Amino acid sequence: MNIVLISSLLDLPPPSLTLTPSTRQIFRGEHFTLQCPSSQTNPTGWKLRRFPPGPTMRTRVFQSDQCSPLGGAVIANKPDSCVFTAATGNNGLYWCEDSKGRSSAVNITVSYGNIIVKTPAFPVFEGDNVVLYCQFWTGNHNKATFFKNGAEISFSSSSGSGRVIKMTIENVTLEDEGSYKCASRDRKMESPESWLTVRADRGNFTSADGAAASSGGSWIWILVSCVVLLLILIPLSVWLVCHYRRQMFSTQSCWPLSKENIPAVPLPATKQDVTEVQWDLSWMEMSNLLDKQLYPGT
Repeated sequence: MNIVLISSLLDLPPPSLTLTPSTRQIFRGEHFTLQCPSSQTNPTGWKLRRFPPGPTMRTRVFQSDQCSPLGGAVIANKPDSCVFTAATGNNGLYWCEDSKGRSSAVNITVSYGNIIVKTPAFPVFEGDNVVLYCQFWTGNHNKATFFKNGAEISFSSSSGSGRVIKMTIENVTLEDEGSYKCASRDRKMESPESWLTVRADRGNFTSADGAAASSGGSWIWILVSCVVLLLILIPLSVWLVCHYRRQMFSTQSCWPLSKENIPAVPLPATKQDVTEVQWDLSWMEMSNLLDKQLYPGT
């Protein structure tokens, strides 16, 4: 059985999704509760979405006060919560969403086997003490073996009779992140794997139960995006104005030309009249010319 890893959606403003109990694997017939943020903080109401596994590419949506489309029921004293009885139809990825953003998400797998391992559904942080549970469907079991990434890491036992054996990881570190499973002592029963996510610090989370990141990072990216957009639009606008002016006025540039750039245009050639010619002649030649005009034939 494939286990889809939890996807923590960073750089998104709250809301946060709450899952009780906080585990991704659950036995058939058991109950689990999903709760979106209180409607008092969002008058329009959050939507709980589910993406079912398999080839069906669709999501089913319902308001927090309408759980029945996904097989859930509203809790009487918690109108923002939906309680489900685990069945095959409840498998899938769940998250809360409104017009402003989405919450963290969690994948829930309903098991029809005989053994499961329960790891925290949302990221834990360095320094936390983390408890893993190996739970059997039937019978009395007080011993189990835990594995990380396929390698045996611990043999645990519980006092008395029961079906749940726990293993505690104290002062968890980033090296503890990985895929965990458990098995019966005789290895005849083995659980599906479940992923444990470890974060370096709580910087962008409001709680270890997977509250969504603060909106500070979002505002930084929005500001950077606006600056980059302006740097692109300003040169583009100047180019468009230049192009428009070239089309309208047939100029080579939208900037004024300097005197050095003005091409020399030759003056039109004209025939000199007599008054223009006379200034080019000497005084005696001009006098003879005038005499000929006054006294033709001399």
